[in-house]
Amino acid sequence: MGGSEEAADPTFTVRVGQCDNTAMLTTRRLFLRQAVHPLAICLASAVQHKAAPRQSHLSVDDVATFRNDLLTRVNTERLLAGASVLKIDELACYVADQHALDMVTGKFLSHWGTDGRKPYHRYCRAGGFHAVQENVSAARYLEIRSTKYIGLTLAQMHMRMHEEVPPNDGHRRTILAPQHTHAGFGIALADDDLRLVELYVGKHVYLEPYPKQAKKKATLWFGGKQLNPGYQISYAEVFYEPPPTPPGIDWLRTPRSYALPEEYRTVRPIAPERTTYADGVKGEIEIGKRGSFRIPVRMFKNEPGIYTVVIWISNADGRMNLAATNACIEVE
Repeated sequence: MGGSEEAADPTFTVRVGQCDNTAMLTTRRLFLRQAVHPLAICLASAVQHKAAPRQSHLSVDDVATFRNDLLTRVNTERLLAGASVLKIDELACYVADQHALDMVTGKFLSHWGTDGRKPYHRYCRAGGFHAVQENVSAARYLEIRSTKYIGLTLAQMHMRMHEEVPPNDGHRRTILAPQHTHAGFGIALADDDLRLVELYVGKHVYLEPYPKQAKKKATLWFGGKQLNPGYQISYAEVFYEPPPTPPGIDWLRTPRSYALPEEYRTVRPIAPERTTYADGVKGEIEIGKRGSFRIPVRMFKNEPGIYTVVIWISNADGRMNLAATNACIEVE
């Protein structure tokens, strides 16, 4: 992580981290390369202010106002970029709030929490299954504790991420990614430290309830339905990673990007009658009427860990692929 710049306002310095961040909207070939190198999601930016006295906590009404202001700002930016506007996702707000609180309490800035879990782990554990991307930012040594000043600081934190330029524009690309439909904002303040978490969500499929825990070598069936008739199931990938473990505080304070794990299996739709794929595989995803589907998900390792199911959908001509789920299953 590197790179810094002086803000025009002399009262604080803005340091924006570089990261290899690629939006979930991608081709299969590019995604497979990302599965080895840091995938999509972005490192943190940090805003540092002059030292100041301690402050009081934010009220529920204050947080609601800050969220509305951030959503308005994001949607204005997206409209100017030709992207669709987003709606608030209450679950994403809750998950983002918990991570912001975790970070400000531990005085660190990371996509990992003190329990070792990543953004998609947190969202799934709270009940979500959609694909998510996260931006995180910190402001330290707040000069003033007023609601107005905190609101302006949050706007500045977001603006610095949106104003990034290529090739170090991971935060900006996450904000403007066309596959997002919803967003949640987490805000936490402790003493004179402020944390902002932006969790962007793409709601493109519905999944029927599925077990969140499974036994080793088990096979589960994921049933669901596509929400957008202009897309179709391309394939699914089942990723495996070892159980998360709580990292040390020094590790959490070292900026780093995060990725889906490297180990995975691919599941493809059943090929038309009397045909197979080029490698001779018939396929296993059952595609029904009106966008319905059933996908077999195998716990392919005989050891504990987390399996993450990523369902990929594409538009009619197959040129636009996007990840529709980050659904997690834990095996103990």
